[in-house]
Amino acid sequence: MTCVELGFAVEPSDVRLLVSRYFPSKIGGTPAWLDQANLPSSREVACGLCKEPTVLLLQIYAPDTEDDIAFHRTIFLTCCLSASCHVTDSARCFHVFRCQLPRRNVFYSFEPPDEDNPESEQRQVDERFEAARLCWVCGFLGEKSCAKCHTAKYCSRQHQIIHWKNGHKEECTRLSQSQGGNETKTSERQCVVASAVFPQLELVIETEPEVVDEEKTDEQRMREYEEFVKREGSGVAEAADVEEFEREAAEQKHVECDKAFRRFKDRISREPEQVLRYQRHGMPLWVSDKTPSLQHDVPHCSCGSERTFEFQVMPQLLNYLKVDSLNEPSIDWGTLVVYTCKRGCNEGTPYHEEFIFKQSFNSLTCKETR
Repeated sequence: MTCVELGFAVEPSDVRLLVSRYFPSKIGGTPAWLDQANLPSSREVACGLCKEPTVLLLQIYAPDTEDDIAFHRTIFLTCCLSASCHVTDSARCFHVFRCQLPRRNVFYSFEPPDEDNPESEQRQVDERFEAARLCWVCGFLGEKSCAKCHTAKYCSRQHQIIHWKNGHKEECTRLSQSQGGNETKTSERQCVVASAVFPQLELVIETEPEVVDEEKTDEQRMREYEEFVKREGSGVAEAADVEEFEREAAEQKHVECDKAFRRFKDRISREPEQVLRYQRHGMPLWVSDKTPSLQHDVPHCSCGSERTFEFQVMPQLLNYLKVDSLNEPSIDWGTLVVYTCKRGCNEGTPYHEEFIFKQSFNSLTCKETR
């Protein structure tokens, strides 16, 4: 089985590299679409609960080196911004799309781009929005236009209202009288993006470190303690240490906590700042023993092939999204687990919707033992 790759959220070293032609892995901001001509419709990316538009949570560049049609391959994960849609274990407020292209395609050069000399960020942003007709707020497909200037595009009425309140009201008349108004588009978008999408960060991937010491079970710890007492005498141990151990042992007799959650905490303690775990065709790290049955709960792809685990999003990512609220529910999860087509089908739409399973911390279970 392949090793686990970990994702870490960092401030971008160069935001000009977080655009489509550099095939980035990133968090938040607007999507760096792979296929730029055939994007998901506003209906396909709407929240399954409130029907409002979702925004980019993250995207990960995950090419398949063994499949010529997936030389370029990116997984996009979108998320509803309404906290009320996140209070249950339902994953209907998320969408996952897989897109892949062969090395020779109409969008990108056959040779890798030169990251040492990135082109002007403004030029690239303007070209993307002009060519693909993207929403000026979220960067998704803009199927609607401003009725007055016919320049600004939107995925929904909600985002049109957000744009109007964040500067377009003052700019609309001037744009409608200009020959395109390209000199203001980038600054306008950056202003709106800051208030309507998740903060943009780079997603840096590193290999998970190996285990140094195997985690000890409660039985092993008890045996070690008993051997220690027999060998050294109970008076040798510090009173505080003995008291703490006895307290934990007493609690263990009455309550058996969720073992999966213990494994979850022990595993992520190797790299506490990880926000993503990637292991295609591997196994996810669950936060609770209430795991789905892969044969029944994870549906097959529309092509008929089974779906397998690809990556999971960790709760640490929430620390970077600025979504906490003291007075009302916040966007929250224990882990988000993404499954993709095992065959990597490429028929039909370029953006294939895949499956996501949400597991919350409130699904943790403890049971009385008699």
